[in-house]
Amino acid sequence: MLIWKGPGAGSPAISQPEETIMSITTRNPGPNDLATISNALERLLRTDSQTRDTVANTALGASHVEIAAAHSVYTMTVDEVLSPTFPESSKDSGRRYIAIVGDEQLGLVGLLSTEEQDQPQFSGIRLGSLATAFVRAIEIGEELPPVAEADYELRALHIPALYVTAIWLHGNTDIFITVPPCPPTIVAYAVFSPAELTEALRELALTAREFDESSLFPDN
Repeated sequence: MLIWKGPGAGSPAISQPEETIMSITTRNPGPNDLATISNALERLLRTDSQTRDTVANTALGASHVEIAAAHSVYTMTVDEVLSPTFPESSKDSGRRYIAIVGDEQLGLVGLLSTEEQDQPQFSGIRLGSLATAFVRAIEIGEELPPVAEADYELRALHIPALYVTAIWLHGNTDIFITVPPCPPTIVAYAVFSPAELTEALRELALTAREFDESSLFPDN
């Protein structure tokens, strides 16, 4: 277990706990992921009041931060959503971890993919309810019969243009569970097959693509 302790009394320790997700497997951390996150968190605690206040208000304060559930984040454009190769049309854009203090989810910590995988780049931390919602979606996934019978790799799917995020359970079949906040037409924590998710997103994607085209070629 890698543990980091910042300088001075009361500094946070950061570690990777043993994974407790049963049939949902998580990826191995990169060799320098924890060090990169540790350095970034230390910097944020010094310079960013929101991060500092959020950590201070958790049950354990800033005494110990755990980093768990390493997973890849896949992103898609509107055209890729409409592609017949969905979800293979998505792109692996980085890695993400759940930051935990005690029994509370602090946030989601992101690292960008780089050509040098041993030199990860910190992309930010999303504090608050998104991490809690992400964990809830994982819990729903654990209860699904296919997941109880076989291993599934934990991934995240992010479609920025549609404001849609889902956990992606990748195995012999692919399972998606939407994570709130969701657009009005998409039900939170709903379970989809790839075909079902494509159909659910089709109208949103077509509308978004039409808007993009009208922005590029406005009427004179």
